[in-house]
Amino acid sequence: MLLCLVRDGRAADFSERFFQFGLFPPVSSDGVRSGNTVNAVSINLIGGYSAGTRAFALGSVWNASRSFAHGLQLAGLLNVGGDVRGVQLSALINVARSLKGVQIGLVNYIEDGEKGVSVGLVNIARRGGKYEFELSFSDAVNTMLSFRLGTDRFYTIFSGGCNYLFSSVEYAVGLGFGTSIDWKGAWCSQIEVQAFGISSGKEFPGGSVNSIVQLRLPVCRELSKHFKLFAGPAFNIGLQDTAAAASGELAPWTVWKVQRGGILAEGWIGMSAGVRF
Repeated sequence: MLLCLVRDGRAADFSERFFQFGLFPPVSSDGVRSGNTVNAVSINLIGGYSAGTRAFALGSVWNASRSFAHGLQLAGLLNVGGDVRGVQLSALINVARSLKGVQIGLVNYIEDGEKGVSVGLVNIARRGGKYEFELSFSDAVNTMLSFRLGTDRFYTIFSGGCNYLFSSVEYAVGLGFGTSIDWKGAWCSQIEVQAFGISSGKEFPGGSVNSIVQLRLPVCRELSKHFKLFAGPAFNIGLQDTAAAASGELAPWTVWKVQRGGILAEGWIGMSAGVRF
């Protein structure tokens, strides 16, 4: 756990040390003075606790800094920070009050999402975050409902939908990532990459390949505070094994087609459009 509480951005009244090594507090080179010592570098076999970190903190389980944490913080399970300037890297969870840098973990949370970038499966920003639903229509997934979670700089896309225009009814589930670029006024554009698993015979059989990888480049117009229209091109790659392709190919038309090692790959250019709210 990395805990950083800012006190006017300064480490006044704390003693300074360049290097600290420990097992867990207070079994460390800082001893019982851990909570009143600012370390430039802190290495902890299990977890560490200090008044602040200036450059680097490593703990197999947690790192804790009372006042501030700058630089790089690495933990096996959980980083929790107040004023974080630099990089939070955890296999599981990162939490920060404010972030000037990058969080990388499975789950990331920040109080203020106006600055910094959170990269993970679930990215939550209390203020300045993106919590957006989308209803879209395209040739790749004919009708799709999506949810975007994160910030404009980086967000995760969770999707579900169905195909029915170019084949019998099949279902789709998808996961993707994207970034949004603001233009002047109420206009913006997005760069989004998504991967969809497509059912075959209305089932998702284990071990079968039946998927679409999609790059979308939509342009969006905000009509009101919570309502947007968008449209743009989509570049699609369909991947199917022999069994899935026998029941129907994914591509409504193809620009290119390659079959190797029992996998059929098809590429095509399409369009997507819809509403966001």
